[in-house]
Amino acid sequence: MSEPTFKSLLRISAWWLLRKSAFVLVSGRAIQALWPALHGGPSPVPIDADSATAIATGVFGRSARRMIERSMLIVRHEAIPALFLLQPLLALERDRLAQMPEMERRLFQFNLSAARPGYDAFIRRIVPIVSEIARKSVTSLGAIYMDLTSIYDHRIGQVFTDYCHLKPTGNRLLAEYIVPEMIRLGRQRVTQLEAASR
Repeated sequence: MSEPTFKSLLRISAWWLLRKSAFVLVSGRAIQALWPALHGGPSPVPIDADSATAIATGVFGRSARRMIERSMLIVRHEAIPALFLLQPLLALERDRLAQMPEMERRLFQFNLSAARPGYDAFIRRIVPIVSEIARKSVTSLGAIYMDLTSIYDHRIGQVFTDYCHLKPTGNRLLAEYIVPEMIRLGRQRVTQLEAASR
């Protein structure tokens, strides 16, 4: 959700490659470890959570929110019951850190260390704002909105396999939140179709 610049395009492309290619990931880690010795440059500039939140809120409002609304308009036009989910993220699990097994704690630390200093404060500040904007957009168009970012707050044991993907246990817990709402929406749709066919 940074400003749409060429530098942002390069950054997101590198980010995607790091998560899709084991070779790029291993090479990137090696370069990251050697870079300070080879480059000797200054440390990364910390993220100013206040200004970054203001920028991201504006960018989200101009681009992602409109995409969400277009998607909602399409499903509403097709009379499809819509359920919009804001997914859990490992970076938001700091309150569960003491309960995490060692592997998940290391994943959490890697997730934060791979970002610029200040990312932790920024992500914890921006997600509730994004969630509220998305909720208003979705519900105003008649869809159901579920913020799933805090469903693992009291969970003991490993839930995540990386920054956002889940172990089977995490998927099961996620399903326990989603499935009842899906069933309710399905029944509602069946009732509508039966009434329309009479």
